[in-house]
Amino acid sequence: MEKIRDEPVERAVHGDAAMTTCDSILATTMTLCAALALACGPGTKETASDGDPSTTSTTDALTTGPTTTEATAATEPGTTTVEPGTTTEATTLEPGTTTEATTDEPVMACEIDACLTRFTFDCEDFNPSGCVPPCDFRGWDCGLPQACKPIKLQNTPDSLELLTLHSPVEDAVCVLQQLRDRAIGRVTIEWGDIQGFEADAAVSVLANVDIVGDEGVLMTWSWDYKACCIDTLAQSQRVLLQPPAFFDDCLADPTPEKLTACLIGATPTPYEPAPDDYLPPWTLGMCDATPPACPA
Repeated sequence: MEKIRDEPVERAVHGDAAMTTCDSILATTMTLCAALALACGPGTKETASDGDPSTTSTTDALTTGPTTTEATAATEPGTTTVEPGTTTEATTLEPGTTTEATTDEPVMACEIDACLTRFTFDCEDFNPSGCVPPCDFRGWDCGLPQACKPIKLQNTPDSLELLTLHSPVEDAVCVLQQLRDRAIGRVTIEWGDIQGFEADAAVSVLANVDIVGDEGVLMTWSWDYKACCIDTLAQSQRVLLQPPAFFDDCLADPTPEKLTACLIGATPTPYEPAPDDYLPPWTLGMCDATPPACPA
């Protein structure tokens, strides 16, 4: 509350001289305050409360339009100076790294220009799991159901040089019946030194055979080398099947020895399960001119 000044009382207590001095000091103080207000012009008022979120800071100063600040500090090596008025997107790179524009060359599709075209290639860094074909190898995959259980023909510790049926007889019979009847579906046959008894010399072949419902089949083969560092893949055109009589003869006496002869013949060995130009005996050993295609 403002204290009310009792001038007669003060004059009586302090005298005329004291009152004159007080009036002079008050006038001088008011003059200085007015001068400071004119000199400072519009200023800022702030209220702060030690981080209290309920307090705000306001500015009464006159604001102007957008301004541009020009950087004069030297840039670090490898940085780029941006012209005023442009917009950039920030990209963070690890120290010492650079960016280069690279364009990967497209990988061409593998050309199937023989009845069974093989692609043998080296594996990089002696790592068989990292083998990459020199072309875009797709193989046949018609999405057909597996008609029979996969069968294996291989050597044994007691007979290292001879390949024999190593699956149940009924599974081998199923495969030959599917081929005879031209029943649409997939059968799988694997032969060679599957378990690697011959160590680094061991190799086997796995053949997926898509039966398309007529006289032809589509085959995709893959080799399994127990030693590095090569790989082989193969894809066929339309391979022609033996007539039904061939399969009937095989199924008339389905012993393991007879079934082995019908499925892979006598040519394959544990060291070379698929020599050049080899095709299984249940085929005619040739392809026809019909463009290969999966069944509709």
